[in-house]
Amino acid sequence: MKTILLASTLLLGAIAVAPTAEAQNVGDAAPAFSYPALGGGQISLADHSGKVVFVFLFGNTCPFCLAIGNQTESEINAVFGSNPSFQAVGLDLWTSSSTTASVTSFRNRTGITYPLGLQAGGMASLYGTTYDRLLVIGADGTIRYKGSSNVSS
Repeated sequence: MKTILLASTLLLGAIAVAPTAEAQNVGDAAPAFSYPALGGGQISLADHSGKVVFVFLFGNTCPFCLAIGNQTESEINAVFGSNPSFQAVGLDLWTSSSTTASVTSFRNRTGITYPLGLQAGGMASLYGTTYDRLLVIGADGTIRYKGSSNVSS
């Protein structure tokens, strides 16, 4: 819960911050990513250039991710989702079990309405993180928040 509130606060401040060089830490340029989207197409960071992007990194059957998923919907997407300068996305890092069926089940169990991506295990090394984590990428393309503990903590 505290993590969700912190991410919400950071979303408010992420829109007007100056850019920095590329890397994997807060304040650094966010590495580009593109993964298959549930329902077709791609979820790509480049498609949301100029927006604050909230990223929920999950495992499709992770009990903690299932427990917190509805809060990312109600406390982040429901609050900021109507802002044209904001986009929430969720990415399934459990590539070995990431299928349309497993991610659809995750969506149904959590009530998430924002776009979900499959086969996103590459995010772990790209961003130096794991599942059950949150990222906030500023409108300038820099990492503004990178959770280092479980979202559910």
